[in-house]
Amino acid sequence: MLRLGVVRLLGVYLVNVKVYVISALISAVISAVGYFAQNRLNERAKRKIASYLGVAILSTLVEEVKTGISVMEDIKNRLGTNSLADSIPLLPTASWIGRKTINDDVLLRILAIFVDQQDDDVHGFPSQEILIHCKNYFQHICVSINSNIRALNTKGLERQLLSQGNFIEAAKGVEAMLDHTRDGLQKNAQKMCPK
Repeated sequence: MLRLGVVRLLGVYLVNVKVYVISALISAVISAVGYFAQNRLNERAKRKIASYLGVAILSTLVEEVKTGISVMEDIKNRLGTNSLADSIPLLPTASWIGRKTINDDVLLRILAIFVDQQDDDVHGFPSQEILIHCKNYFQHICVSINSNIRALNTKGLERQLLSQGNFIEAAKGVEAMLDHTRDGLQKNAQKMCPK
């Protein structure tokens, strides 16, 4: 009789242990699934935010490049006339603060979106090279043109805008690249699962 009681007690104990083990496993699986689902949702939200931030940054850069193009075209039209001595605005560069202008999260979104971009899909310059071409525009073209405007160096302006390097065409390539990249980021931000 005592043996039967011990066996029953041991059986109840084993059943309880099984229930606890199964409950613990189910809890662990549910927790793991919830953890990974939450991380996925957080990652998706970060990608959307980075895409929207990129749209805002690139919109500012596009505005400055458009203004710069219009200033350069105005200078080009006024070259050879006496009206060049009139007040000429400088090319705007306030939005460009070097490598920090387009942060890493935005740059990763751009690279993820345009990684498969073919040469025939390129508008202006390839979007993957956005830092290179923005740097060239803001730190070389703008600085060079602005220094010649300040010095009223008409020979330097003629050389930059007419003969040697066509800075206006290069700026239009940068503008097209920025517009295309901004549109890609906008479309990416509106996706259910952004890249």
